[in-house]
Amino acid sequence: KEKKNPFKIVFGEGVDFVPHNYLQSCVSLVEVVFEGEIERIGVRAFEGCVSLTRVEFKGKCVKHISQRSFANCDSLGPSIVLPDVERRFLLFFLLFVKKTTLSIHRCGRTCI
Repeated sequence: KEKKNPFKIVFGEGVDFVPHNYLQSCVSLVEVVFEGEIERIGVRAFEGCVSLTRVEFKGKCVKHISQRSFANCDSLGPSIVLPDVERRFLLFFLLFVKKTTLSIHRCGRTCI
């Protein structure tokens, strides 16, 4: 899980799911980019990635961000890119994704 050099991971158009605990505690991860639609980011997928500073969602829809997906990502601040999403979703993400489950629908549905 851990790498010596800082790195960025890009999930391509065909990736719609990130497994539970996928890069949990990966201290060298600095950026995550989702190119396509995301069905689900698993529980604790990026928890403890203390060097993570940027998350970008480029696809049309982010359906579900699971509990504690980005918990303890202490460097992750306002650098979360959710184009075309209302500000309240971004605020919700920043405040609560460390503790709870979040559903964001840019494809016509809204669930908070």
